[in-house]
Amino acid sequence: MAEHTQTLWELMCRGVCKDWLIEHSCQIGGLTVDANTNITPKIVEIDESCFTKSKRSYHRRVTPSSWLFGKLN
Repeated sequence: MAEHTQTLWELMCRGVCKDWLIEHSCQIGGLTVDANTNITPKIVEIDESCFTKSKRSYHRRVTPSSWLFGKLN
């Protein structure tokens, strides 16, 4: 596959994901109220990691990167 074609494909997929996230968005974090009406902030930690493999010790990426996103309440 030509590099230009791959770039266009990735941009199209990114746009589709962005549109889906906008349509299905929800609030994270905020405030929680317990039975005694105590209000406490709800802390959410968000992190991302990129996984890839390199060939030998040349530190060249030889496989596509995989991104992993997560959250913890």
